[in-house]
Amino acid sequence: MTDLKHKILWVDGCGGVAAGLLTVLIGKWLSGFYGFNYSFMLMIGIANLSYGCFSLTLARLQSRPPILLHVLIVANVIWGLLCLRWIMVLHDSASLFGIAHLAIEGAYVASLGCLEWRWRHTLYSQ
Repeated sequence: MTDLKHKILWVDGCGGVAAGLLTVLIGKWLSGFYGFNYSFMLMIGIANLSYGCFSLTLARLQSRPPILLHVLIVANVIWGLLCLRWIMVLHDSASLFGIAHLAIEGAYVASLGCLEWRWRHTLYSQ
């Protein structure tokens, strides 16, 4: 677990960028498969790319300003809550795969936020 503590921002950033790129590149297909409209898929992809790039920027810094780390942590937890909200709003029109995507993404991102909060003092400077 100690090794993850020192790499969590890299995991967060690479996961966000990978998910964002994939979602943007195959968003049209995913929208039909998931039962979401294409603009919703594009928004998810762009948001993933944005927070992924922000996390990677923080990961590269030797000394991280606490406020920037807190912004990432809060954004991750909020994104997890938004995924839960979208599940409640879209459960009638989305496919099981779309609901599963939102549930897994929400749990993954919120978990990252919780771990980053737990390890924030270590993450301020590495």
